[in-house]
This record gives sequence, structure tokens and C-alpha cells, in this order.
Amino acid sequence: MEEIVNENIILIGTAHISKKSVAEVRSAIEKYKPDIVAVELCDKRYSAITKKNQWDNTTVIDVLRSGKGFLLLVQTFLAMIQRKLGREFGVEPGSEMIAAIKTAKKNNLKIALVDRDITITFRRAWRLMTLREKLRLFWYSTKALIGYDRIDEELEHELEAKIDEVKKNKSENAKGKSEKADKLAKEVFLERMMDEDVISAMMEELRTVVPNATRALIDERDQYISKKIYGYVDGSEKRFVKYKKREGVKSLKSRESKESGVESRESSVSELRVQKDKKKKRTKNRVLAVVGAGHLKGIKKNIKHPEKLPSLKRLENTPKKGYSVLKVVGYLIPILFAAMFIYLIYFGEYEKLYDALLAWFIINGICSAIGAAIAFGHPFSIATAFFAAPITSLNPAIGAGWVAGYVEVKVRSPTVQDIRKLSTIETMKDFFSNKVIKVLMVMALANLGSVIGTFLAGWYIGGVVLS
Repeated sequence: MEEIVNENIILIGTAHISKKSVAEVRSAIEKYKPDIVAVELCDKRYSAITKKNQWDNTTVIDVLRSGKGFLLLVQTFLAMIQRKLGREFGVEPGSEMIAAIKTAKKNNLKIALVDRDITITFRRAWRLMTLREKLRLFWYSTKALIGYDRIDEELEHELEAKIDEVKKNKSENAKGKSEKADKLAKEVFLERMMDEDVISAMMEELRTVVPNATRALIDERDQYISKKIYGYVDGSEKRFVKYKKREGVKSLKSRESKESGVESRESSVSELRVQKDKKKKRTKNRVLAVVGAGHLKGIKKNIKHPEKLPSLKRLENTPKKGYSVLKVVGYLIPILFAAMFIYLIYFGEYEKLYDALLAWFIINGICSAIGAAIAFGHPFSIATAFFAAPITSLNPAIGAGWVAGYVEVKVRSPTVQDIRKLSTIETMKDFFSNKVIKVLMVMALANLGSVIGTFLAGWYIGGVVLS
């Protein structure tokens, strides 16, 4: 999808899993000869697609210590969905961005990264979302990941019509018909996904599911990208990707002159003068921006009114955490526990105090240990969950699952390469043998067990105190 905003800004909307988008990006750069090629990437995502093996031998502990755990987990989860689609359509997700970067480097063009830092985007989205939105997002993402959601009826009928058309061709063998039908179905799917009306409908559906997250994931990024593009056009933005320029590479304009048959020295000089005069008249940079098709409408709208855009600093600010009922409950538990302890001592109910403490320790510990065991945790992790749960339940800042998970990490020593293998999981055996899955399940189920144990122990202790 191509949108010419003005003589200085060309937007190329792409599908991240489309071979057609890759070809369109290359063609557009050759056609419009921009001064700057802008891509919908931030520094972290740029490094992720250009240096794919940089974290392969890094341990998960190192990642967590560096503060990149949240980014890595969210990126991996979303990448699983894209890779699943990428395998279906035979193209690696983000190939069009790589094509834009390579084509720019091939022609010694400036490359600009115009997207907001992905960590900031996800943190803003997470802070803005309500608990209900978080649950809904998890549910819809899980359905998309396992392919549970059905496509819309109109698209389904269109695919069936294409497939029936191929199957009616008697000249083809069964295998050939099947392969061609599958290919046509995929082409129809991608064409519809690039349709402006379909994209708008998808954006609106996202707003109904997670309206607050959509602000951070779509609207704010549209504003941020627009602001950056406008900055590169007028020259106020001067940060570009550093790379070694190729020697002896002629500019796109020079190559075009040669290909058009300009042979004489006089005509070449004349052409150069015309180009210099045009450049003097066009004092601003020409920017060709490669962005996801879902951002086209918003970016085009924002660029037309740059004076209304918020500052980059405001868009990069992470909102403070709001009021949390769960956190309040977490702090009430140790207060109630201390009150019960003082009450029993004050009235000399030492036998009840002993029963209460024993119940707290045993019930809480067993429930948390059962959770770690269900996750097939290491025996050390299970034992850690048992002994940690009675203590961590009185400290809202830490959970038994985190302690047990840390032990699991130390014992299993998973690497980021294990995280990448999440996208290749196909069987239950693969699922449970993945080291990262084990760590996450131990953390989650040990925490869940501790929560259940806290309420069960609290219920029992309440009966003991009141009896």
C-alpha cells in the first residue's frame, strides 16, 4: 500500500508476512529515490532483526538482571504468533523491514529508526490496561496462537470460491490442484489483510477488546512515528543508523541518468545542473517510511497536522502505577496475621497459637510445593516452594513462585535460545521439555499454590481463634 502525503513524505504500508510487501518496498525506494529511508523499528527491534544470535548463549538470569526480562517475554509471545503466520505464508516476519534496510545500504542512503522504544510501548500499554483488559488480551492472544479463531465469513466464502475454481480444472492432478488451491487461498488472505476497510475493522475490533492498550500500541505510536518522520523531513532529527558506506556505489539519480541513455558529456552535465537546481528548490529531505499497514491511516492524518502532535518526551513517559486492590489485600494479610499473633499471646492461648502457626506453615507450604510439583519442577525447587511460601505470604513484595523459580533457573540454566524454541513447540513432550516453560510453570503454579494455601490456612486459623 502506497500513500504519497506530499513531495517530501512517502508512506509504504506493509504486511509483516508478505512477499509482495518485500518487493514493493524495494521497488518504492528505487522509484522515489528518497534522501532517508525510515523504518518502523526502534533500536532494540533493529538489533533483534539484524543480530539474531546475540543472546543465544545468554542465561535467563543475566537477562532478568539486565532488566530486559519483561521485554523479552512479551516480544517472544508476540513473535510466536507472527512466526506461526510466517511459516504459513513462506516469509519470515519483518522481511520487508530487512529489505528496506538492505536496499538503503546498497544505495548508501540514510536509515532512520522512527518507532518508539518497544519497552516503553509495552510498559505504557500494561499500565494503561485494566485487569479485565489484561485477561481479555491474554484470552484473545491464546486463541490466535493456537488458531482457534475463525476468519470472517466474507473472507471464508472468498477462499472457498478460489479453491473450488481450481478444483474444477480437470487437467491438473490432485496434488497440483491442492497446492495451487492452497497458494491461491493464502494470496486472497494477504490481499484482504492489506485492504484498508479490513484493516480499519481490525483496528476497531482491537479497540473493543483492549481500548486502553490500543492507545499505547496504535494511537501513540502513530503520533510518535509521525513526529519523527516530520523531524527528519525538516532536518531537526539527525540520528541515523551507522553503517559502512559502500565505495564506488553511484546514487540512484546517477544510475537513472545512465539507464535512460544519457551518453554525451554535455547532456550529463546539463542533467546534473537540473538535479542541483531541484535540490535547491526542495530544501527539505525526502523521506520514504516503511510502516505496518495498520499505521498508515493514523500517520497520514497526524502528519497533515504536525502542530497538534504531543512532544516525544511526553510520548516516552511511562505512567505511574495506579491503585491496586490486590496489593492492598497483600498488605492486609501480614497485618491480620500480626494481630492474631498478638491477640493469642495477650490472652495466653499458646496452644491455639501453636496450632495456628503449624497450620500456616504446613498448609501454605504444601499447597505451594504441590504447585511446583505439578509443573514438574526440580526437587530442589519443590522443597524451596514448601519452605518459602509460609514466609513470602507475609511479604507482598515477593512470592514463593519467584523464589522457587529462581532455584529452577539455577538448576536448569535455560538460555534465550530455549525461549526462541517456544515457537517450534508442537507436542506435549516438546512443551514440558522446554527449560523456559518449566521455569515459568514453576513460578506461576508455586505462586498460585501459595495463594490458595494462604486462604485455606487463613480460614482454618480463623476457626481456631474463634473457637
